[in-house]
Amino acid sequence: MNSFFPYEKSFLDFFQQRYSPQQLPSISYLEDETNSQNPIGRTAFYNPSEKNVSIYITGRHVKDILRSLAHELIHHLQCERGDLNNVGPTHQGYAQDDSHMRNLEREAYEQGNLCFRDWEDNLKKSDKALYETIYNDNAFGGNKLMSITDWKDTEINMLLMEKW
Repeated sequence: MNSFFPYEKSFLDFFQQRYSPQQLPSISYLEDETNSQNPIGRTAFYNPSEKNVSIYITGRHVKDILRSLAHELIHHLQCERGDLNNVGPTHQGYAQDDSHMRNLEREAYEQGNLCFRDWEDNLKKSDKALYETIYNDNAFGGNKLMSITDWKDTEINMLLMEKW
């Protein structure tokens, strides 16, 4: 997950610039091996009463996690707009049974995926982004530009230290 956080930060910054939410929700990353083995298991959910996004991460690609985050962040915007007021608990099939919720899901899929795609394309467009990454580590005194080779070496070292 350590290699994930620079991308998460970059995406959240992009999302904030694009949509200007009143505030970002809290984000929880859930590890669930049983869920990861289910081909149609859960990927993420938004809790409007707690303003919390929960993302399942076990066995998932970074891009897939970020795509789920984008979708759930749109639900957070819907909550800030009041679109989720007086909505009861969700149940299996809620997006098929309730036209209001169907439209909110449609918006989350469309806007979330487009936001993610625009962020990704913008990142790939930049030559600097292809060869360098922002590495945030307070031990080094904050944000530092680090070559991809140095970043990989640091990442491997951290993973080895965790295992040891």
